[in-house]
Amino acid sequence: MERLIFLLLVPFIAMVFDGIRRKIIARMQNRIGPPIIQPIYDFFKLMGKENLTAKESNNIFFRISPYIYALLTFGVFFLLPLNLIAFEFDYLLLVYLFIASSFFIIVGGVASRNPFAILGSLREMILMIFYELAFLIAVVTFFFYANVTTVGAYSMFGLPALPIASLVLFGVAFIELRVTPFEIPEASSEIIAGAEIEYTGPRLAFFKLAGEMKALGFLMLTVFLTLGVTGILELLGLSLLLLLVLSFCQATTPRYRIDQGVRWYILFFILSLIELIRVVYFVSA
Repeated sequence: MERLIFLLLVPFIAMVFDGIRRKIIARMQNRIGPPIIQPIYDFFKLMGKENLTAKESNNIFFRISPYIYALLTFGVFFLLPLNLIAFEFDYLLLVYLFIASSFFIIVGGVASRNPFAILGSLREMILMIFYELAFLIAVVTFFFYANVTTVGAYSMFGLPALPIASLVLFGVAFIELRVTPFEIPEASSEIIAGAEIEYTGPRLAFFKLAGEMKALGFLMLTVFLTLGVTGILELLGLSLLLLLVLSFCQATTPRYRIDQGVRWYILFFILSLIELIRVVYFVSA
């Protein structure tokens, strides 16, 4: 029953987390900021609006991308922390859900045929080559070192044992949550809102919700792998602390140019490879 309740509350928890992030950033910038439950208001307001579609954007990929994006990110929580789906190497499915969700951000942006959305999608596509590979390698490293093949069997305090992989995971968290200095695909001063610019009404509501659920899922995954926490309440509490750190960085740092971001992403990729090689050598030695 507890698992079912959590699963039903996931969208609302994700929206509240985003509201907390907004409030923290506002306070740090000497603003009052919106209410913490503002994302919930926004979601239901958008659900009551009409789906407006430009003639150039009227295609199946544009229409279904937000819903598939939301479905994939929601699927993350069946594996972590609920373990409702369990099989050998199920952590690879967890990684796949995160990567596939990023793919549908790109599909939605390109299908809209808006030049700003296409530019944001192309940035996402170029950058994800490096940071998603770094993410995959880092996750595999944690499970390989722990000598387990399922999410449910993992309970290792990974931070001291795998400091480089932990650093890479924290770095990718900045990217996945679109936190400055890595807010490159959604650079509001350059490309307005990135891939979602043409979306309105329920489609935009699900696009926003999917991003919020993805952020919550990645926070929980980072805490799970680095600290070995498995309880739902403990995961949420520590994820909130990590969100505070990321919000502080977002409020106090400028955004990197795309060339600067690429250098960081390549560095994360190289570091993840180094850590994996070190772990393979250590385990086999």
